[in-house]
Amino acid sequence: MENTINFDDGKVTSLNKWYNGTINVDGVDYGYTLMANWNDWDDWTVEDFVWDDEEPQNVDDVIEFITEEFNKHMYG
Repeated sequence: MENTINFDDGKVTSLNKWYNGTINVDGVDYGYTLMANWNDWDDWTVEDFVWDDEEPQNVDDVIEFITEEFNKHMYG
């Protein structure tokens, strides 16, 4: 039996990345980790958020804002 794998020509088709960030909401800093996935058919997608401590009162609006900022950066 003989096997040859070309490790120099591997193709990335999916990638998970975690980004740490902070956002100031009404004078209070909130730390978070944004988990995003990239794949070659859908591009970037924000998958989840984890807050370092407590989450802001209007968490859905804040997540929407952060997601929009993430997309602006990733898509130019």
